[in-house]
Order: sequence, then structure tokens, then C-alpha cells
Amino acid sequence: MDKRMKRLCILLGGHFSNAQGGAEYQAGCIADEVVRRGEFEVFYLARAIDPSYRPPGYDLVQITGENRLNRHAFFFDALHLHRVLKEIRPDVIYQRGLMAYTGVAAWYARRNGCRLVFHIAHDFDVSSPASFPGRGEILKAIDRKVGEYGIRRADAIIAQTWQQSELLKRRYGREATAVIGNFHPLPVESLDKEKPLKVIWVANLKPNKRPEVFVRLAEDFQDRDGVEFIMIGHPGSRRRYADLYRRMERMENFRFLGLQPMERVNEILAKGHLFVNTSVKEGFPNTFVQAWMRRVPVVSLDVDLDGLLAQRRIGFLSRSYEQLRKDVEQLLVNDGLRISMGNEARDYAIENHSPKVFERLYEVIKQ
Repeated sequence: MDKRMKRLCILLGGHFSNAQGGAEYQAGCIADEVVRRGEFEVFYLARAIDPSYRPPGYDLVQITGENRLNRHAFFFDALHLHRVLKEIRPDVIYQRGLMAYTGVAAWYARRNGCRLVFHIAHDFDVSSPASFPGRGEILKAIDRKVGEYGIRRADAIIAQTWQQSELLKRRYGREATAVIGNFHPLPVESLDKEKPLKVIWVANLKPNKRPEVFVRLAEDFQDRDGVEFIMIGHPGSRRRYADLYRRMERMENFRFLGLQPMERVNEILAKGHLFVNTSVKEGFPNTFVQAWMRRVPVVSLDVDLDGLLAQRRIGFLSRSYEQLRKDVEQLLVNDGLRISMGNEARDYAIENHSPKVFERLYEVIKQ
């Protein structure tokens, strides 16, 4: 009789040691929490890892496909991933974000008495994805089809918002097993809100994040004393954003800090006054929770999480650039409103996105 500890495989495209996205950060937090409880032997499988990184308490395994086209898609890794799963023999696979790995994990799980928990990482996972021109679109379409096989056969599906739950039902006819928001460690920084007022944007520079909107906003406020605009994120394509960089450099009220580690982002938010999001769509932005926990209201152009910004008075949903500018203006000039929204945001985030939220997710994994 096999007396070994139960095994959990956490499966993503990247590990936060190499890919610093929101899904990778959350998966790292989950790995740490599962290890701390000592009920599972934990393996984290991903393609993009830092080979020199030694995680505390779990095994980090790199998935590699033998094809130079695999940068466009993940289905090239299918055979290698399947071999790795056969070697590990997991009891549960936790897979986050729709990709070919979702389908491969479902195929393995159905044939080996294993359970697959799929966690939606982005609204695009359960809706028609935006298509940006470029090479590799056919490969990406194949990747998605393989992934959709997994969505239809996963044993449990976790949504981050009720909106995602509704999209899942509408597109795939499946009910979400649970709706669970992201969780973050409680802040350790001193929340120093001294002026100048700091308006912060955090994302990678790419089309669906619309960094040009934030730069335009900074330009509109560049004659305002006592206000500073701070942009943080991967620089993106220098060729694509050459003109945007020239505009950034001309402004005295603007700082572009490039990619920063999570700890540094949190330090900046702890001294910040306002967070701006300009994305087309998101899954569940970790940056919202990071800002709220540090008493920073969110002004979002198009992204909201189940109507939270308006319902809880922890920010504004603008819907247009002109309204975005007015909402930012209102929070910059009205100290009382900004502070009250910040306090409400912190209370909401501590109650709904602290590590205790992990308990609900852990129950789904253990079922």
C-alpha cells in the first residue's frame, strides 16, 4: 500500500522567479501556503523559471518543448509535460490560466485517477479573446483549443469574480465551483502619505494595458504643482513605444521606473495617494489589492471587479478618458474624500483579500 504523502502539482506557464505576472505571484503565494500546512508534497511545474532559484519547501520543475516555435504556444510541450506528470504521479493538479497545459492536465487527470482544479486567471480565459496582429496567431488559436478541452473536463473551476463565473456559464455551460478573489500578505510598510501627491500606474507596457492613456493623463496635469505621476512595469517594445518614451522624458512631473520587484512596488504604493488602471480587461488585478491594502483608492478606466469600486466607495470606474481625468482631479483636490476612500479600501482588502481567503481555495484543492 502506498503510504506516501499526497502530491500537488501547481502548473503554470511561468514561475515568479522568471515571470513576474499576477498569476505567477498568486501561484507562488499558494505554493508557500500549501507547504506551510504540510499536508501535500508540492511540485511547481512551468516553462519559464530561473534555474538558479531554490524555492522553500517545494520542487520547481522546468517544462521544455523541443521546438523553436514554442514561444508562440504551449502545446509543443505536451509530450514532455505528460512524461513529467507520469513521473510525479500527482493526486491533484492546480492549473491557473487557460493554455494548452490546461488540456494536457485534464487528459492526464482523467486517465490516472488525479483531480484537476482549474483557476481562471483572466476574463479572456472565459470570453472571446482579443486578437492583436502578428505572427503566431494560428499557433495561439491551437493552444486555446487544447486548453478549452481542459476547461470542459476539469473537476473543479475557480473564478476570481462573479463576472467570470457568469462568463464561464455562458461560454462553456459550466458552473464555477467557487468564486474566490486573490489574496496578499498584510502590508509591512509604513503608510507614509506625505506630499507631493503620487499618482501610480503599474503594468507591463503592451497594447491591452494602454500605457498611452496614463501618459496623456500626466501631460494634462503637468502644470499642477505638488502632483507626481509614477509608471512602473516592463518597458515593452522600444520600437512600438518610441514616441511614448519621448513624451515621458519631456515631463518634469513624470517618472518611469521600469520593472520593479513586488516588494519595491508595495513600498511605492505605501507612499502613494492614487492608483490608476487603464487596461482594456483584467482577470483580478493584484495591483488593486496591493493599492487598497495601503489606503490607495483606485481610478479605473474600464476594469471593475463585480462593481466593487462604486459599491464600496473605494475608487471610481470612469468609462471614458474625460471622466477619468475628472475623477483623478476630484481625488487630488479633495483630501477628505481621498482619505476616506483609502481607509474604506484598506478595511475592505484586509477583510476580503488577506491570507485567510486562502482557506476557501485550499478546501477546493483538498476535496
